[in-house]
Amino acid sequence: MRRRVRMSVFVSAIVLLWDIFAWAQTAADDDADVVILKEGLFWRPEGVTWFHTYVDPWWLLAMTVVAFLMLWVAKWMDEDARRLGVYPVKWNYTTMSICFLSLVAFFVIPPYVSVPAALVSLLVVVCRYVPVRNRRVLPSRRLFTPEHRVLMRKKFLRVFGIKSRELERKLARVAKKHVPVTLFFQVGRVASPAEAPPDERDPATVVKEVVGQAVLRHAREIYVVPKAGRFAVSLKIDGMEHSGGTLERLRGSALIGMVKHLADLASDEPHFRIQLPTVDARLTVSVRVSGEGSAERIMMRLTPDGERLRRLGELGLTSRQAETLRRALEQAQGMMAVTGPAEMGSRTTICAMLDSLDPYSRNIVTFERPVTVSLASIEQNDLTRMEEPLGELLAEKLRQDYDLMMLGELPDKETALVGLTAAQRQQFVIAHFELSDVVGVVEHLFELGVEPPAVAAGLHTLVAQRLVRVLCQQCRLKTVPSAELLQKIHVDPSRVEFLWEESSGCEACGRTGFHGRTGIFEVWQPSQASRKLIAEGAEAAELRAAAQRDGMVSLQHSGLMLVVEGVTGLKELAQVLKTGT
Repeated sequence: MRRRVRMSVFVSAIVLLWDIFAWAQTAADDDADVVILKEGLFWRPEGVTWFHTYVDPWWLLAMTVVAFLMLWVAKWMDEDARRLGVYPVKWNYTTMSICFLSLVAFFVIPPYVSVPAALVSLLVVVCRYVPVRNRRVLPSRRLFTPEHRVLMRKKFLRVFGIKSRELERKLARVAKKHVPVTLFFQVGRVASPAEAPPDERDPATVVKEVVGQAVLRHAREIYVVPKAGRFAVSLKIDGMEHSGGTLERLRGSALIGMVKHLADLASDEPHFRIQLPTVDARLTVSVRVSGEGSAERIMMRLTPDGERLRRLGELGLTSRQAETLRRALEQAQGMMAVTGPAEMGSRTTICAMLDSLDPYSRNIVTFERPVTVSLASIEQNDLTRMEEPLGELLAEKLRQDYDLMMLGELPDKETALVGLTAAQRQQFVIAHFELSDVVGVVEHLFELGVEPPAVAAGLHTLVAQRLVRVLCQQCRLKTVPSAELLQKIHVDPSRVEFLWEESSGCEACGRTGFHGRTGIFEVWQPSQASRKLIAEGAEAAELRAAAQRDGMVSLQHSGLMLVVEGVTGLKELAQVLKTGT
């Protein structure tokens, strides 16, 4: 392709010279009525100056400047598109066509029309290309953004020695949007680019760009994945993945190499630390690397220092649901089943429950895969580091004096029977499932082969949950719902004048329209009549109807209450409930 560009430039230059000579040979002097003869290419009548008579020097200068500008833009666009993988052939042919047509227009159309037309066509191509390439790069490397325009104005005025107070104020506002990041090793030393391999281009700067962007957009996880000759950066914000731009192969490899160097992958928990002076915060970045060679990818999880575990009343439970769970946790025996799809907050809810208990008055043990949150004065067992089957470990712990056991999974019938047997004795058991709703827990135990009477005798409380994103209070939009829609979602139209929905986002929410997440729950404590149905092995529809008779508020109804209150949007609720089914 570069050979084609060079060839097109060479041909354009030949055509330019040929057109000038042809124009000089056939042009006529209107005043003297003289025509250039064919005896010589550069022959001219006496008293006629060829340069001033047949070629206007100022228009020739303008055409030359525009031609060089177009060639420079074509060269930059070709290199940039190749580096980012943004359809380089398409943009290369586009710029080549514009250059050729502009060159022809210079000698066919009057210069006061052709020169502005060439500039406008070049501007149109650049304006079409820049948004495409900006979507592939980090925010700090985007062109013609408000921040970039301010910096360009400053550089332009600096050439003439001009200082603008208004421009300085704008630059101060721009500086607040870029979080300076300081990197630390596990041992606490500050990292520098000199400590990275010598063939990598400023890897510490790449890490700071990616991490700084994630912090600005309130992301908790960063994924760097190889894709089509470059690295794609994804940010997980409020449980949803958003594009974080792309990195060229060299810069992406430099980032992975620097992160591996900082985190010390040989340790049990690879991580490094970062400091953000502008927001007075320090974070720990946990690192997980997978794949090898060109398929190597990396995941970074950001955890702010001093981040405390949410209390039970801060999870989104209604006052009635929170009180039901507190009373259930005071019981000496029984099983509480907590369920929800992966990454929907069910593990956080269990940790909040355990954190609300007094570990000195109750002997608590947990079995998790893996341990996600460290809880003070509680014995936590990581199943990923144990070779014994879970059933054998539980049988051993049952012989010890534990008041409460938390089971992170019930993978088979043996484990489920051990847990239910413990719940029927003098132990309270909290079991975690990854199912859609509370009725699904009962069905799952039936499918494992547990007898329905044992399920009915062991279960005390069932909890299901989802996480919905909270609308950004600064940019949410009012919508007037139709009466048909409100009736469809079982809301009285006379009580609701408008609903809130997400917008395209603002700076406060990182351009997502949401800021944070909260839970929606359904809590069921089966009555004696419901236990009888469970013991008889009733169908799911009968069990759900029984749960509603017992006063359970469904996930859908809990979510609709948040929609009416303006906490979340109807589209977000529908998406969350659909994902969990």
